[in-house]
Order: sequence, then C-alpha cells, then structure tokens
Amino acid sequence: MPRPSVCRPPHWLALGAGLAVGGLAAPALAKPHLTPYAGAEVTLTDNIDLAPRDRRESAVVFTEFGGLSLRETNRHTNYALDGRLNLDTTVGNGTDVSLRPDVTGTGRVELVEGRLYVDGRLLSQRELIDARGRIGSSPTVGRGNQTSVTTVAVSPFLTGHIGPYADTELRYTHEDTLVDARDVGNSMTNALSWRTTSGRALPRLRLTGTLEYSATRASPSEDNLDRETALLSGEYAVTRQVFLIGSAGWERIASPGLSYTRNGLIGLGGFRYRPSPRLELELTAGQRYGGPTYNGHLSYLVTSRWTAGVNYAETLETPQTRLGRPANRITLDPQTGGLVVSDTRNLGIPRSASVVGTLRFDLKGRYTVDDVDLWFTRETRDYDVGPDETIVTSGAQWRHRLSERLALSAQAQYRHVATAGPEGDSDTAIGTASLVYTVFRDVTGSVSLSRSQRFSSRPEQRYTENTILFGLMARF
Repeated sequence: MPRPSVCRPPHWLALGAGLAVGGLAAPALAKPHLTPYAGAEVTLTDNIDLAPRDRRESAVVFTEFGGLSLRETNRHTNYALDGRLNLDTTVGNGTDVSLRPDVTGTGRVELVEGRLYVDGRLLSQRELIDARGRIGSSPTVGRGNQTSVTTVAVSPFLTGHIGPYADTELRYTHEDTLVDARDVGNSMTNALSWRTTSGRALPRLRLTGTLEYSATRASPSEDNLDRETALLSGEYAVTRQVFLIGSAGWERIASPGLSYTRNGLIGLGGFRYRPSPRLELELTAGQRYGGPTYNGHLSYLVTSRWTAGVNYAETLETPQTRLGRPANRITLDPQTGGLVVSDTRNLGIPRSASVVGTLRFDLKGRYTVDDVDLWFTRETRDYDVGPDETIVTSGAQWRHRLSERLALSAQAQYRHVATAGPEGDSDTAIGTASLVYTVFRDVTGSVSLSRSQRFSSRPEQRYTENTILFGLMARF
C-alpha cells in the first residue's frame, strides 16, 4: 500500500544537542578543529520492507546528508563530536520522506581548576525495535523495524582531597533518553553519588566507598526504576602483578516491571592479574540482584599489531536504560581519530526490566594497508515475566588500501535470536563489499553491494534483500 509522506522535525534535536555537548566549554576554546562535509547517496533495493518473497517491493532511496567533525583538547577542555543528519526520500510504491540522525559526542570541561568539572555525552542513532525484528544491510532498508534513539547526559562533579588519606567525588547526573517508538517512550534519569577512595597513606590497600541514588521516570510507568546503593570495594596488592578485589554492600531496587524484589546484599570477590602492560585479567563472582552474578575482563596485546579483549558483565536494566547504555561507552579511536561506541548495536529493545548478561569479544589487527576486526557478542535477558531472550551476533571486517586513492572493504555478520516462547529462533546473515575512491583531495566516491537473508522455522519470517549503494561526499 502507498506510504504517506512523513517528516519528523524533532530529530533536529539530536544535532542541536550535539552542538551543546561540544559547546559546554565554548569560553575556553582556543582553536577548535572543525571539518564540515556534505554529500548524497542513492540506494537501490529489491526488498525495501524486508518482506517475504511473495510480498517484496523494490524501491530507490535518495539520501542527502550534511555533517561535521569537531575536536578540541587543551588544558581545561577535551571534547569530540561527530554529527551527521540524513534526509531520506524513498520512492517505490508511494513516497516517504524522513530524517535520520547519526550523532556521537563526548566531552569534559574544567570549571574550577582541580575541583569542579562537567562531563557531557550524546548519542543519537537508529536502533532495532524488537530483537526478533527484520534487519537489513542498510539503515534505509526495513525502517519500519527501526526507531530513533537519542541519549543526552550532563554530569557535573566536584572533587576533593582529605590530605594523603582519601580522595572524594560528589557527582550529579541528568540523562534523557528519547525514543521514537510506539511501545517504548522517553525516560529521564537523575542520579546523585558520593565516592570516597583511600589515598597514598595506604599504599597496598585501596578502599572505595560509594553511596548512590538514581531515579528513572519513563513512559510507560512500568519502566520506572529507583535504585539505592551502598557499596564498599577493596583492592589489595599481594604482589606487583596480583591483586585481590572484593565488594560488599546493600542495594534496594524498585520497578513496577519487576514481579519480585531484587533487593538484598551485594557480595563479590575475585582477583586482578597484570603480569605486564600487555596483559590484564580480572574475574569476580558473588551475589547480586537476588542471585549469583559474574563479571570478567581480559585485555591482551597479542603483538604490536593485534589486540584482543573479552568482557562479561551483568546489570539490571529497563528498556530505556539499556538503550542509553551505549552513550556511556563512547571512546576515541587513537588511530583513526573517530568516535566509536564500544557496545553492540541493533540487539533490539528489551520488553521490560531484566537482568542483562553481556559477553563481548573483540580482536583487532592493524597493518600498513590492512585493518582487520573480528567480534562476537552474546546477550541474555532474564525477564521476570515472559520468555527470556538470547541474542548472539558475530562478524568480521577487512579494509584494504589498494592505492593512495582507492580502498576496498568487506564485511560479514551473522545474528541468532533464541526465545523460549512460540516465536521460535531466527538467524540472519548480512554481507557487504565496498569500494571508496578519492576523486579529489576532499571529494570521495563510493559504491557498495550488500545482501541480507533471514533463516527461520516460520516461512513468514524468511526474506532476502539485495542492495546497491552509490555515494559522493565532499569535505570543506
């Protein structure tokens, strides 16, 4: 059926908030590095809605975009912002017009030297609505299964020192998560924390006491979440390479989406092993959220070109706090200078509050003309009501510079979703090959071929999709 013309001006909020994050320290800026750019893309697809074979429709998507890259680092300021706003016009069985933001920002400003700081974070991107939803090879395909999510956080904090005995931090955090979906609404979180860490007077023992209160108000109200935490953590250096670590405390958790209490004692114990700057291993186990809990971290510099990392963590999250989590994992790639989010995208919005266990493995290789990335993610969602979910994603990406002007890249992804309910399991494979050519010093052209395919025990869930994309971009 024809698609009505749709335009969502509120998405401009994402770019405006990005400029706000970058402008937190505007008075202290000396020479900010700004790189604006603009371009256009044409996407041809044979299955715009990722429908089964007998209902598939082809379409052409025209995309005009503009964006900027902003960086500044000096004595009192450190921030980075990458923002891009896309205008997609889909021409097929009808016409659809929509805005698609893609903005990432993080920064810190020092207001009072050595005492008062403000952190800012921003992330706006498209996310998969349902873990079992259809996912294509391009963000312009299957948009009915996606939603725009924008997270903006501002966190002022005050630091202090009690002689050589302790360091203190008082922090307030305000975070808004805006979700453009029918079943999941916006949320607002206010959190206050007080942290005291032992100082130089205890050289081998490091103690940290934390008092924290956070309140999340969401729509619907079943996603409200209140948390009160009192925690004492310790780290003891047995040797220069081995550290014993542990935590003990109490936590109160209240949410209408939880059918039984998750309050109770917190008790964790484990160790950290750091035999050299190349290797660090940390493992803890204990009791939290009303049951056993486990956490772990491994980072290893395999060679001068290869790095590996494994992380596993368990947290209690509502749909909105899970969507806002990637905003807390924005880092700057030291090699490319670009902002990256150390969290897996498109895992789908959780149905309600749940204990989320996330395992992630990364392996990166960097050479003169080649870059290789391998990753694996497994996320389990333990719901109080309804069937649990397990989402597994894995992938590989290879980038090769054929010459100073021409670069080739190939990427493959595999996704498996398992539920205990009647929906059954599903598997999705996506493959992409791309060429990027530098026409002039600041002008690049690109072409890519992609294919996605869904495998499922239910015939109505199966689909295939093929896409060709042509793009042109200019930097100013």
